[in-house]
Amino acid sequence: MEESLPELTNSNSLANPHLQKLTLSGRLKNNTKVQYLIIFLVHVLVVMILFNLREPYFATIDDSRMRDIVSGAMTGTPDHHLIFIKTILGYVLKFGYTILPAVPWFMILYVGSMILCFSLAIFRIYKMFTNRFSRVMVIVSYCLLFAFYLWRLILYPQFTYIAAAYAMAAFVVIVTIDKFNGKIKISDQILIVFLIVMSYSFRFTMFQAFIPILLLGSGLLIYRNKANLNKKIILNIGITIIILLTVIFSIKILDQASYTSEEWQDYRKFNNYRAYINDFKKIEPYTGNEEFYESKGINKPQFNAVRYFMLLFVDDLTKEDLKDIVDYSDNSNQTSFTNRIRQGLEGIIPVYSGFNTFKWVPFYLAIASTIVLVMLLLKKLFEEAVLLFFTMSMAAFGSLFFIIFNRFPQRLAESIWLPLAFILILTFVKLLEKTALNRQAKNKSKTSVPLIIVCIGLLVSCLFSIYRHYLADANYYRDLEMNSKDYVFMNYYSLDNPDNFYFYDVYSFRDASDTFRLDRETELLSFTSIGGWLTRSPLLQEKYAQYGFATAHEALSSNNSYLAVSVNQDLSHLKSASSYYFPGKHWVIDKAVNDGKILLLTLEDDEPSKTK
Repeated sequence: MEESLPELTNSNSLANPHLQKLTLSGRLKNNTKVQYLIIFLVHVLVVMILFNLREPYFATIDDSRMRDIVSGAMTGTPDHHLIFIKTILGYVLKFGYTILPAVPWFMILYVGSMILCFSLAIFRIYKMFTNRFSRVMVIVSYCLLFAFYLWRLILYPQFTYIAAAYAMAAFVVIVTIDKFNGKIKISDQILIVFLIVMSYSFRFTMFQAFIPILLLGSGLLIYRNKANLNKKIILNIGITIIILLTVIFSIKILDQASYTSEEWQDYRKFNNYRAYINDFKKIEPYTGNEEFYESKGINKPQFNAVRYFMLLFVDDLTKEDLKDIVDYSDNSNQTSFTNRIRQGLEGIIPVYSGFNTFKWVPFYLAIASTIVLVMLLLKKLFEEAVLLFFTMSMAAFGSLFFIIFNRFPQRLAESIWLPLAFILILTFVKLLEKTALNRQAKNKSKTSVPLIIVCIGLLVSCLFSIYRHYLADANYYRDLEMNSKDYVFMNYYSLDNPDNFYFYDVYSFRDASDTFRLDRETELLSFTSIGGWLTRSPLLQEKYAQYGFATAHEALSSNNSYLAVSVNQDLSHLKSASSYYFPGKHWVIDKAVNDGKILLLTLEDDEPSKTK
């Protein structure tokens, strides 16, 4: 006997609408808001369980920005990475921490954003299908995606992930709009504008990577509805674009207006150039370029302090000095655009060769490209093939873009795969549905081959994700969690000893994190990097002045200042720098804390024999 297939006809068209409204099931099917609320609450429950099993680990670089926001001193960060509106998010967060300081408001903002975007994206895909079988498969596929991919983005949160999640959700909303039917829903317009603006606000660099597929997705939507286009719809689209651009430029203007004093403007410019040097490697080696550096009055120790995140040592370097370093790098042959492309192309194989976070990229590209090639031969699957091509291209060229500019950390690598992951779910279920319908109608199926490819791809991808997280990158995640706990310990240790200054070496807590809990605003100044975002903060300068220090350099060399390093940290760069910047002094271990995992260093005078 032939096995019966799942019922694939639309149950809504068969049921009596009057009787359906009388049942709870009927009301749920017709109430979009309730359906989305259920999906959202399920996400909340899952995340609560996840956080109960393992605490989240936040990046220290985001922690310093968040503390800046809460302090009310600025919009969020003094560079181009993050654009918070001071009058909105900054004040809201500060108000929340002032009224209820024990509530982790920033974690709520982060986790809430991720849940909002993930639940919205899968809900839009879920609503693309009307029969029960297809919707169940959407849910099953998404559960696999969450189990092997998305949970990491929540457990190891970062601003980059938030920006990518908002942009991905905007893309999914655009491509899942079915028919205009003579008009565009205002709710869809508002939703798209909101998601794009939030992505832009959280991290502009990540938002830039999504601009091509957002434009291509919009073009595909217009092409799909070309028969329904009219003057009203075209005008509506134009107005939406104008509103979106107006909001974005308004955010930029408000953000610039938040830095009105010359002191804060200098701070922002200084950190912009610092970011170009430390993040985008716009600094030429000292060897071979001595003539340039000497002409600018920059010697080898000063160069090392800039290059190796020790800006607190060099109070005499100005923003003009950093600008000269960046400009010289931009004008050199080594960092020219064409040379960067060549270096990027040559660097792809070395980047992928080590079996770590990045080696899975060509594996996924091979699967996606095979699916695209097969589906392009099938006219009825042209749209799905185009969507896969868009998202696959973003993953490929996005990776190349970041490699070319020497910025391809794990958070960027994982972020650019979000659209492809959700579009694969949409494609998989559509292929499954069409194959099953053809079998029911006893027609020769043209979707069996791509369906098999997608199924194999999804299965192997899940197995590969397990291997990558628990074996290939296990050391990375273990170190991240260990450094995270050390960083949290030092934050509270510094608060319990407010009469001392506590600094940390960037290389000791590079990928560490915090729980984003503020007991009081002074935490902003309690535990500070010797080379990060807050190094030249006017707030820190005020604190130093209160203790009688003219510069941060003087504060670091005082008797009540400590430098925290991890117990296994290589201190060679610190020793070489201290011999120049602190003549007659050397670093000694004052004490070990956190069960010996963290060493607190202080500067002591050399013995007479050492100073001769």
